[in-house]
Amino acid sequence: MPTPTYIIDTSCLTQAHRIYYPYDIAPSFWDFMKQHIVNGDFVLIDKVTDEIAKGKDDLANWMHTQIPSSLLVNCDANQTIISHYGSLMVWGNGHAQYTTLAKSEFSEFDNADPFIVATALAKSAIAVSQEASAPLAKKSIKLPDVCAEFRVPHIDTFTLLRTFGFTM
Repeated sequence: MPTPTYIIDTSCLTQAHRIYYPYDIAPSFWDFMKQHIVNGDFVLIDKVTDEIAKGKDDLANWMHTQIPSSLLVNCDANQTIISHYGSLMVWGNGHAQYTTLAKSEFSEFDNADPFIVATALAKSAIAVSQEASAPLAKKSIKLPDVCAEFRVPHIDTFTLLRTFGFTM
């Protein structure tokens, strides 16, 4: 059985940087992430790096200097991802539970969440985020709930770290 691929959400990196694993405390975390991105175990999509770049902080700098752009999945250039994205948009916009604003935010072309699910579908991969499921939410469409709807496995960062035996 092939080793699964993991699609990394923005929240995995931003929360690690801001809360759990700042560079000065946990450089081994960042080395671990880079190693697995370079090895292809962890996939970064361009939409995630674009979201991080908006922060113009140390994390954006790390992404720019440590992760070659050639390793990023260009979502716009992958027809399979775009096809799955279209299915996600039909689902999200047709879902009566969510407010118009929630649907609008989900549909923004620079929102990484639907592209993470679309990429996971295209690659038969596992989505990794720090978002919590909120199946009754009306004001936002949560990544874990989209994953559940489309039968994409979803785990959090700590589960990912345990899966790979990461320790500090």
